Amino acid sequence: MNRIKTFGRVLAVAAAAFTSTAFAEGKVFWWKGADWGKFDNPANWDVGAVGNGNADNLVPGAEDAFAHDDDAKMDLSGGTFTVKRRAIDFTCAADDKNYAIVSTLHLTNGTLVVTEHHSAKLNIDVWNGATYRFEGTLYTDAHSVYPRAVQNIHSGGRIEIMGELFRFFGMAMTIDEGGVLYLDPKKLACWPNITADVPIYNNGTIEAPNGIKLDSLGWISSHSILEGVPYFHQNGVLKLGGDVGRNSEYAGIKYLGLTISGGRVEVENSVSMINMPERLPEIADGANVVFDVKDGGVFDISGMSIGTGVSLTKTGAGDLKMGDAVPASLAVDCGRVVFTDAIPASLAVESGRVIFTEAVTVAEISFGTGSSVRVNAEQVRIDECDSFANTVFSVGDALLKLAAKVLLSENPAILAHAKEGVDAQLKAAGIQAEGRIEGDALIIRSAYPYTFDAALSSDLADPDAWHLGSVPSADTAVRVKGAGTVNYNA
Repeated sequence: MNRIKTFGRVLAVAAAAFTSTAFAEGKVFWWKGADWGKFDNPANWDVGAVGNGNADNLVPGAEDAFAHDDDAKMDLSGGTFTVKRRAIDFTCAADDKNYAIVSTLHLTNGTLVVTEHHSAKLNIDVWNGATYRFEGTLYTDAHSVYPRAVQNIHSGGRIEIMGELFRFFGMAMTIDEGGVLYLDPKKLACWPNITADVPIYNNGTIEAPNGIKLDSLGWISSHSILEGVPYFHQNGVLKLGGDVGRNSEYAGIKYLGLTISGGRVEVENSVSMINMPERLPEIADGANVVFDVKDGGVFDISGMSIGTGVSLTKTGAGDLKMGDAVPASLAVDCGRVVFTDAIPASLAVESGRVIFTEAVTVAEISFGTGSSVRVNAEQVRIDECDSFANTVFSVGDALLKLAAKVLLSENPAILAHAKEGVDAQLKAAGIQAEGRIEGDALIIRSAYPYTFDAALSSDLADPDAWHLGSVPSADTAVRVKGAGTVNYNA
C-alpha cells in the first residue's frame, strides 16, 4: 500500500496529532495534476473515470492501475510507490489498424514500482532522481501495426526490469549519459511475426548481472520470429555477469543484436556470445573500446566480428579470449589474452600495435608483418608466437635500465628476436648495456659485466678485484675503475 497524507483529516490521540493513511484497492486512477505535481497528493487524481473526483482522498496503491490522457509529469516526493499496472493509453480506430500513443509519463524524485502486466504503448521519460521498476510478469506487448513506444532514461534516472518475464517488442529506448538500465528478469523474450528490431541506445550504463539471454515462449514456437528482437547499440558502460545471445537454438529467434561502437564493457564471471549464427555481435568500424575483465572472469569474444580500425584496450586481471577476428590495435593493460582457435594469421592489420603496460601472460598471440610490440612493464610473458619475428620489438624508457626483465618466454626464438630490438634501443640511447638471455628471461645487463677495481689490486689475475669474483676469459669486454696502477701481462 502507498502511505500518503490524507488531506482535510486530522485525528488526535493522547494529545498527539498524527497523519492517517488512505489507499485504494483495485481502482483505476486518472491523473489530472499540473506539471510536476505530487504523486501522493489526492487532489491530482480522479478515481474511476476522468471528472469523477476523489471524494475519499486516495492515491493509487498496490492493487490499482493509473492512466492519463495527456502527458503526465509526476514528482514522487522522494518516496517509493507501488501500483499493479499502468493502463493502456493508445487510441484504436474501428478497422483495428490505426493506433496512436497519446501521452508520455515523466517521473522525477522517487521510485514507482509496477508489479503486473504493463503495455508497450507507454512512452516514459525517467528524469534525475527517479526510478521506474518493473516487477512480476511484464510485457511490452502489442501488434505490428502499433506505433513504437519511446522510453528515455535521462542523466540520474533509472529503469529496472526485474520479475518473472519481460517481453521486448514495440519500443525504443535511449539511455543518456548518467542514466541506468538495470536488466535482470528471470526471462527475456520477444514477440512473433515482427520485422522491426527493438533498438536500445546506450550512452549511459546497462547493468545485466546475469547476462542478456533471449528466450522463446513455448506457445509461440509455431510462429516465425523474423527480426523483432532487442538490438543493443553500445556506446556507454555495459556491465555483464553472464552470457549474451539466444538462450536456446530455437530457429525462430534469429539473433540478439549487439553493436559496440565505443565505451566500456565490464565483465564478471564467465561471459560468452552464444547461439547467434545468423548475425554475430560486432565491434563497429573505428570503435575505441575498453574491455575490463574482473579477476577470475573470462570474456570470450571469439563469437564476435570486429570491424576495421578498431582500438581495443584490455584491463582487469581476468582473461580475454579471442578468435580469428582481431582489432587493429590491442593494448593489454592487465590480465591475459588467449586465442580459442588456431592462432590468427595476423593480429589485426599490417603494422598493428600491441602495448603491454602491466605484467601479463599471453598464452598465444600472432602478429602481422611490421607490427609493433612495446613492453612498458616487467614480467610480460609471451610463450607461443610463431610470427614474433614479424614484429618490431621495443621497451618503454623506464625499462632501459640494468637488471630489467623486459620479456619472459619459454621460446628462445622469441627472446632472441626481442633482444635485437632491445640492443638497438640501448645503442641509440648511448647506454652501455645489452640484452642477455638468462633462462626464460631477457634481462638488460651491463655491456661490461666484468669490472676490475684498481683500488683493490694491481694484478688483473686477482679474482678478488673482479666484481663477479672470477677472472674473465680472453676477448671479454672489461671495464677498469678506481685509482691505482694496474699491471697488465700480455
